[in-house]
Amino acid sequence: MPYNYLLDAKSRRAHNIDLKGTVVIFDEAHNVEKMCEESASFDLTPHDLASGLDIIDQVLEEQTKTAQQGEPHPEFSADSTSP
Repeated sequence: MPYNYLLDAKSRRAHNIDLKGTVVIFDEAHNVEKMCEESASFDLTPHDLASGLDIIDQVLEEQTKTAQQGEPHPEFSADSTSP
């Protein structure tokens, strides 16, 4: 079985592979590092970044409006917590 199936949780679930209590020995283990690196990486497209910036702009606009209206945000309440 290819080791990438064993290392990737989604692949293990898809193939009903349960490694609990199992010792796994890899042949050609020098390839494991690259596989782990690739599985933990992702690509951000310019569209992803632009969408994220748009959301940040929306949140900042909402917070600015709230601050200008003088309404404190619930997370920043200055109420005393002592009895």
